[in-house]
Amino acid sequence: MLRPRKFALMALTLGAALLVAPARAADLDKLTPADAQAVMVFNVKQAINSPLAKKKMVGDLIKNGIESNQEAKQILAALGLDPTKDVESVTVAVGNFTDLEGGKKPEKMLVIIRGSFDPEKIDAAVKGVDKVKVSKEGNVTVYEIKDKGDTTYLTVIGKSIIAAAPTKDYLLKSIKNIGGGSKDLVKASAKVDTKQSMWMAVVIDEDMRMKMAANPQFKEIATKLESITIGVNVTDNIVLDVNVNTSNAAAAKEMKKQIDAALPLLSAFVGDDNPAAPVVKELKNNLKVNAGPDALNINLKVSEATLDMIIKLAGGLK
Repeated sequence: MLRPRKFALMALTLGAALLVAPARAADLDKLTPADAQAVMVFNVKQAINSPLAKKKMVGDLIKNGIESNQEAKQILAALGLDPTKDVESVTVAVGNFTDLEGGKKPEKMLVIIRGSFDPEKIDAAVKGVDKVKVSKEGNVTVYEIKDKGDTTYLTVIGKSIIAAAPTKDYLLKSIKNIGGGSKDLVKASAKVDTKQSMWMAVVIDEDMRMKMAANPQFKEIATKLESITIGVNVTDNIVLDVNVNTSNAAAAKEMKKQIDAALPLLSAFVGDDNPAAPVVKELKNNLKVNAGPDALNINLKVSEATLDMIIKLAGGLK
């Protein structure tokens, strides 16, 4: 079975090679399992085609990365796929969010890749790989891919979907029993603009509340937390929008109080002589924290100039 990080990486790599048909605004993908506690959606095409991504030539960076990886290049060529054109979105649904902690192997995870591809060409290419075992479950063709002791199960649905899971049972259950997400996850995701470049929604369950309550700072508000939603939108800048949804206004106000108290400490910790100081100052100036009647909202706008500062500071591209 794939480790969480490795499974997600494989899913995104595969996703950088497949599908089309985005979910409607405020709707979860219909294939989202009914027992999913969290969902992460990457609107790949929207992000790649954004003005900022085009200016930074993200598409070319992806192509150059594939070009430098001979194995990836051969696989994509055989499948007839262009990651920068064929992928619309990649959705990762997780049945138990805490399974991602500490390198645990998740049993309830479904990756849904939507885009445009040739299923017959993919089938022929996959069957030609030694590490792939093909089986039939009714009218469903399942590809079992083994790599260094880990196993992933894939299936192609029509001409626009590939679904993947770490176990065959969960894959088949998910695609046969259309869930559309749990009631709580649907409620949480309804608060998100699903047209953003990336968004996620996590339902806070009792286990997570108990772990948070173990921290004195969160003890009083842990029982009031319902869900967390995060959105990242890339246009000519990057906007991060986080909502911590609560059952009352008092919890939201308490979290804002803690954040307001921590922000001055961040600047003091970095120090004026630190190369990161200008970046921290710029980010703080563009950070907005507001407490509403049922949510704490954190909004951060990162301009192109600030992004360039961050990249330069990290020693990356200029």
